[in-house]
Amino acid sequence: MIRQVAFVLFSVAALAACNPYDPELPNKPFLCGGPDNDQCPEGFTCNDDMVCENVSTAAGVDASVGFQCADDSRLEPNDLPSQAYVTPIPNSTRSHQLAGLAICPPGDKDSFRFGVDEAGTKLEVTVTGLASRPSLLINLLNANGTKIGEGSPVAGTPQQVRLANQDIALGIGNYTIQVLAADGQENNYEILIKTCPSPLPCS
Repeated sequence: MIRQVAFVLFSVAALAACNPYDPELPNKPFLCGGPDNDQCPEGFTCNDDMVCENVSTAAGVDASVGFQCADDSRLEPNDLPSQAYVTPIPNSTRSHQLAGLAICPPGDKDSFRFGVDEAGTKLEVTVTGLASRPSLLINLLNANGTKIGEGSPVAGTPQQVRLANQDIALGIGNYTIQVLAADGQENNYEILIKTCPSPLPCS
């Protein structure tokens, strides 16, 4: 009789642990399955041992099934030119590099602002994405948000895209570099922005 009572109490506890409406679900495995309870809450999976496990920690489950975006939250939001990350160009340097950036989620755009304090300044922008992903796009926008230049993939290394304004002499003012993915795919990347009097390439 004691065993039967213990089993009932254990079963009730197990059912409560698998309650999909319970906001306090544990990260550790708990029981599931059986004739009256054959599913786990969202975010959990029922394994062969009839145990609900968090999908991010379940044995044999890859938590990185989807694309792993780099964490560039320190720069966000910077989708719009008006939200652009302000680089230290030209106030304290003529070049600036950032790594660990991401075009995420799909459709994301990243904007970077730089300034020109000398008419005729030349610009070089290099964006390097993941080799397993299609090339990213680079646009150069003026202070009004109008595109005045664009980059192109580097021959032999399509994951690298470069914009060099050999034919565009930048006037004094602020400009925005926009990075995006034409196909909407997520991508991780790094960017190097260089400015110089002339000629290209900037050292």
